[in-house]
Amino acid sequence: MCTQSSLTWVADIGCRLVPAMGDVGMPVASTVCRVSSESGAGGRRLGDILVSWGVLSPQELQHYLRVQQADEQRKRLGQILLDEDRVTEVMLAQALAEANGLQFVDLTEQGSDPEVARLVPMALGQRAGIRPLSLVDGTLQLAAIDPLNVVAFDDVALLLQGHPQIRRLEVVVAPESQVRRRLSAMWSEVTAADALRTAASVEVIKDDAGAVTAVDQILRTAMRLGASDIHIEPLRDVVRVRMRVDGSLRRVMVLPKAGQAPLVSRVKILAGIDISQKRTPQDGRARVHVDGVQKNVRVSTLPTMHGEKVVIRLLTDIGELPALRALGLPDPALATLHAALRATQGLVLITGPTGSGKTTTLYSAVHEVVAGDRNIIALEEPIEIELPGVSQVQIDERSGLTFAAGLRSVLRQDPDIIMIGEVRDQVTADLAIRAALTGHLVLATVHTVDAPSAVLRLAEMGVPRYLIASSLRLVIAQRLVRRPCPRCAVPQIPDEQTCRRLGLTVAQAHSMVMGPGCDSCEGLGLRGRTGVFEVLPVTRSVRAALLAGGDETAVATAARSAGWQPLLEAAIDAAVHRRTTIGEVLQVVASAAD
Repeated sequence: MCTQSSLTWVADIGCRLVPAMGDVGMPVASTVCRVSSESGAGGRRLGDILVSWGVLSPQELQHYLRVQQADEQRKRLGQILLDEDRVTEVMLAQALAEANGLQFVDLTEQGSDPEVARLVPMALGQRAGIRPLSLVDGTLQLAAIDPLNVVAFDDVALLLQGHPQIRRLEVVVAPESQVRRRLSAMWSEVTAADALRTAASVEVIKDDAGAVTAVDQILRTAMRLGASDIHIEPLRDVVRVRMRVDGSLRRVMVLPKAGQAPLVSRVKILAGIDISQKRTPQDGRARVHVDGVQKNVRVSTLPTMHGEKVVIRLLTDIGELPALRALGLPDPALATLHAALRATQGLVLITGPTGSGKTTTLYSAVHEVVAGDRNIIALEEPIEIELPGVSQVQIDERSGLTFAAGLRSVLRQDPDIIMIGEVRDQVTADLAIRAALTGHLVLATVHTVDAPSAVLRLAEMGVPRYLIASSLRLVIAQRLVRRPCPRCAVPQIPDEQTCRRLGLTVAQAHSMVMGPGCDSCEGLGLRGRTGVFEVLPVTRSVRAALLAGGDETAVATAARSAGWQPLLEAAIDAAVHRRTTIGEVLQVVASAAD
């Protein structure tokens, strides 16, 4: 849609920015090229370009030009069209590039160079909306939001006057959100790397500002991205920093090897971990303060070939804990869960693999039943979220406080509701079952692939089937799937093979969406996550199958007769209702079901 032009904005250091035709190596004059928002150096007006693309009709263009003339804030035409949702940021940047004879770039396909980022001060880059891209053969390429900001380009040229490696500036156009996001990311990396270079030579790390700044910058980046975990990984020659965002690890920074020791030491000090011990794994917790925001974190260290690896888990605060309704449970399943939570006794199991969100569901369920007239005690390893009104016990197997030992003690504390972080062994399972039979509501997690297998998992641990049938009320199995990006999602019809594999109807296949990727989702086509659930009430038919010695298939058949929906069907239903994509269904749910 956007045509490329041989005209580029070029500036020799020490000269005023001017348009230069032909060979970009030619000297440039000292005159300023003055262009308006309506007509750029490319010789075409922005509005005319959008009309030629079919984005606007001539009548609509005239309407918006009148709106622009009447606007007291004197907004540019492009901004008005953005505010009215008539163009996207990408479309506007492409049109501005063509109007001014410049190249358009998609920054989601561009790498980052911290050394280049240092050439333009952060304050100037943020103020002017300019991101340094590359330095090749004496030409510094700058991505700009506004190609008409000649004054800003002049400031950069004057700033870099006399730089031995830079002879010219070349300006290209990029979408605003991409430029802003990359500015933040690049200078985060630069700040952290510079801080570590400073800290690397300091022996007393506790008072070292460099390492403090580096860790703060890493935490700041993680909170901005909404990361759940930070991985600080020592490699042979560098230190790699990755962050888990929406369940996937992304490389965010690569830091100098010399900063490894001070960086790890700083994190250890924050978490109250012994900095002298480097040969054994260690764990700790901390409450950090970044830009006025407080965040609880859990730290784990692990000795590796190239030094200590550190993983920082950013814990959810009580104010961030989602309500049960916000987790993605369908209304019938939500009603079933609420009914189970209102019971005075029985066992509710939440199951799924690691990273499936079952701990969040467990916390949300407990938080919903907190009341002044109920004694709630939780056994956890570790304690993820501090729940007001709940007596939370940290399991410490090294000191002998196991789940089984803790549960025995809890039963002597007159509890109404007991939360067990994980049922791992026969003793804990047996105690949980007996507690559920003696007037306590027990909520717990267990590791299985689906709800029917969770029912049989207790039997495999050695719990008699008749006790399971008498105590178990509800089993919830879940997975986390990514949502389609709301800004770039478009209809997607799965291929014939996928339709056959999943048994999709024509109506289902034509109701799905996918995201091709945009600046809002960083080119992934996905943003955020939601839960997919199968909810299995332990009905009379399920109890009968269990008591008859039935396997998982028999339990599933009995549950199906009572209206149970398997996890794969629930995931397909989520894709049909555009809460996820068929690609996520195949990757997260269908692969586990095969």
